[in-house]
Amino acid sequence: MALDVAIYFDGGKMHFLHHLTLMSAVNRGHAVTLYVRGSAQNIPDTVRVEDAGKIVDPRRLESLDGARLRSTVFQYEALAVLKDTVTLSFDHFLYGKSDLVARDGLLFGWQSDSLIGTGVLALPPDSPALATIRGEIDRAPPRDAHLGKWGSQLLTHALKQSGEIRAALPRPAFYLLDPHQAGITLDRNRELAQALSNQVLALPVYHEHLLPIMRDGFHGLPRYWSTLGSAIRQNGVAVRAAPAFETASPPDRVWNNERQQFSCRDWPELAAARSDARSLDNVARAKPAPSSSLVIDADPAPALSSAKTDELKVMIVTTMRNEAPFILEWVAYHRSIGVTDFVVYTNDCDDGTVELLDALAERGLITARIDNPFRASSAGDWQRAALWDLQDSDLVRNIDWLIPMDVDEYINIHTGEGHFADLVRALPDADMISMVWRLFGNSLIDSFEDRFVTEQFDHAARADCARPSMAWGFKTAFRPEKVGGVWSVHRPKNIEHEKDRLNWYLGTGNRLEERFFKGGWRVDRKSAGYDLVTLNHYALRSSESYLVKKHRGRVNHTKEDQDIGYFFRMNHNVERERSIGPKVKQARSLFDTFMQDDALRTLHQAGVANHRAQIQRLREDSDYSRLYGTITSTLMQVYSRLTPHFGNWIFAVGPKAIPAEYENWALGLHEGRRDSKADTDPPGLQPSGTILPRPEFLEKINENRKTNLPNAKELGPEIFDNAHTDASS
Repeated sequence: MALDVAIYFDGGKMHFLHHLTLMSAVNRGHAVTLYVRGSAQNIPDTVRVEDAGKIVDPRRLESLDGARLRSTVFQYEALAVLKDTVTLSFDHFLYGKSDLVARDGLLFGWQSDSLIGTGVLALPPDSPALATIRGEIDRAPPRDAHLGKWGSQLLTHALKQSGEIRAALPRPAFYLLDPHQAGITLDRNRELAQALSNQVLALPVYHEHLLPIMRDGFHGLPRYWSTLGSAIRQNGVAVRAAPAFETASPPDRVWNNERQQFSCRDWPELAAARSDARSLDNVARAKPAPSSSLVIDADPAPALSSAKTDELKVMIVTTMRNEAPFILEWVAYHRSIGVTDFVVYTNDCDDGTVELLDALAERGLITARIDNPFRASSAGDWQRAALWDLQDSDLVRNIDWLIPMDVDEYINIHTGEGHFADLVRALPDADMISMVWRLFGNSLIDSFEDRFVTEQFDHAARADCARPSMAWGFKTAFRPEKVGGVWSVHRPKNIEHEKDRLNWYLGTGNRLEERFFKGGWRVDRKSAGYDLVTLNHYALRSSESYLVKKHRGRVNHTKEDQDIGYFFRMNHNVERERSIGPKVKQARSLFDTFMQDDALRTLHQAGVANHRAQIQRLREDSDYSRLYGTITSTLMQVYSRLTPHFGNWIFAVGPKAIPAEYENWALGLHEGRRDSKADTDPPGLQPSGTILPRPEFLEKINENRKTNLPNAKELGPEIFDNAHTDASS
């Protein structure tokens, strides 16, 4: 049976840290009574309110100096008259899944090596220690009324004298942190997360230490992704409704990115749902039991060494919207190279993606499909919202390696048998491994076919392709129990302070430069390479599928369009690249097993049919029809084989910036010759191996060069006024 919880409040207006303490007890099934001295405002409806004068004579409370001293005296008096009750200080909130249980009516813990804390305290009314404490306080003259003597010191002395101290819980139960460590709860701290084990029943937050930190450094707000922010979300605390500082005026970006998302459920709704609140973070995350209707006969990845017999736990986390035709191949491929877990966040799907993923989850073939929390998050895009959510989840517990990546990316490992375990074995001390993109074009395939992406699209950028700027972007596999910081799309961020203890490698087998610990998501010529692993990036697929991708929109750069400029930047058909072939053969048998399941086969076929129907609708739309005519034009096909001639500024502006003389040379030399090589240099070729843009664009580029703009849109919208016209115009 859960203990009743009694909390003293000195009066005034409650803020969100008060609410966190109260709701953490309510959500764990405790009957919570708030004993108030004087008047109080902003008390949650789910909490019973009583006058503190029912427990302690108001005149006695008035004579005591300070709210903490009054709270301590109240605790002792309340325990003397209330049975099966634990008193809780506002400096704590309940944490974890274990109930507060008093054995023989005793519940307290070590605050330090020598003192028992008063923050969480249960003593039976007939406790000898409680009688000693109350007697000492009653006999003390007014000048001795102070917290130092009546708090932990008196409590510890009395418990030792009575022998009840034998029931004391170890320090981590209630006092994992010291007051000077309060600020760590505002960080995303891996060590703290690991320390919050099952033995932690409550976590101290120390208002007097924490509030100044938030006021001075965080505009009075907890960070969304911090330990404190996670606890606030899980307990449904509405930060915006109960600010700690009336005068706090966060900048718009802080308000939008931090405070606005903390508008959790109303109190009445919480009251109705509190019986289920203990599993708020796990209800939708439970891994379904594998279905017996589908038997997977694929060999697991080999063990790392003879010393490790358990299978390596490798998880991919991804976001999806309308990817139904491509899911089964992608899952089959990555399972075949040793990925054991998949967590997929979806949003706004209407092509069968959700239904297919749910069917895979029911069969234990992926770990979980979760509705993306982006709209309730301070994250700037769908991918970061998913990663921040997963970082707070139990799903990553016991995962050896985590890989944030997309469904159009395939891990192509070139060591051992091509399993992920082979890659880890090649870099045995690695904590992070960044896999560099190789851009794969549409291989001049215009029509969508229900065939493996990895078999159809076998033309790519050159291995030494440094342009466009994203050509050598990377995605990073990392060990979640070792790497702290903030999980992000390309690599964990905020890890510069960990550079001395983390081993970060590239797919070349070389260490990444130290500067990357501060930031960066793409490498340069001196670092790029694919010796151990390549991340094959099939950003376009067929020309028809590209129409669907453009219509769907991007999940990361949500404010950028995918038009002729994006297609031009990503469509590289320069070299044939088939090194992934042997791994695809391994995946084929697993895919065929998937297709033997009636439900999976039906859902896959429905996704294919929906994709074809969407293509048909888009090709009948005038704007999309013109776009399709442009990207399938002869000139665009030729340009996709000549991408080494284009520098970053041409890729930024688009094919309209290519000079007319080069256009004529390209058409005359390459039309109809898929893999031919140029016998002569093109006109205007610079020592860098690239050509200059048309003069009118070069002038605009030079005007903007100082700002080093990262994407074409920022060069000015007029550049894209005719984006839907043929590239030759």
